[in-house]
Amino acid sequence: STAGATITIDGQPGTEAQLRVGQVVRVEGAVDTNGTTGVARSISFDDDVEGTVQSIDLATARFVVLGQTVQVGAATSFDDSIVPRGLDGLQLGDRVEVSGLVSAGGVIAATRVERSTATGAVEVKGTASAVDTAARRLTINGLTVDYSAATLDGFAGGQPANGDLVEAHGTLNGAGVL
Repeated sequence: STAGATITIDGQPGTEAQLRVGQVVRVEGAVDTNGTTGVARSISFDDDVEGTVQSIDLATARFVVLGQTVQVGAATSFDDSIVPRGLDGLQLGDRVEVSGLVSAGGVIAATRVERSTATGAVEVKGTASAVDTAARRLTINGLTVDYSAATLDGFAGGQPANGDLVEAHGTLNGAGVL
């Protein structure tokens, strides 16, 4: 049951009606002793990547957003605003929001792709690598993130470390650095 659950979408208060098929959500609540019925206390959705489409490969059913490879398939739900509803409905430069499951290799198996009406800031989640705390830079699947002016939250040592799951919001500079 979701009655009475607190719902957040991209960190903002939302409603159940705003959730869409294919969005990967986190549900916190309680399950009965049989493990068959539950009551949700909270439901939250946050996309895996939001930005402009950089490349599209119809042959492999993949596209790239902010250096993140996105794999689509028969189970991927495409928003009605993408016509036709599939990879061939996307174009370079389209701004999209992707939800999915991330493989160990960093490829996002998309469960939902929709157009984004947001402008300016972009967003990416992933595992930090090549962390340079002196230069305050890290990499997420090939995307360089400069966090020198960022507000850091939730890092045990006060700064990110290799292997940390991070979420970064910001803008891209001319060199493609977030």
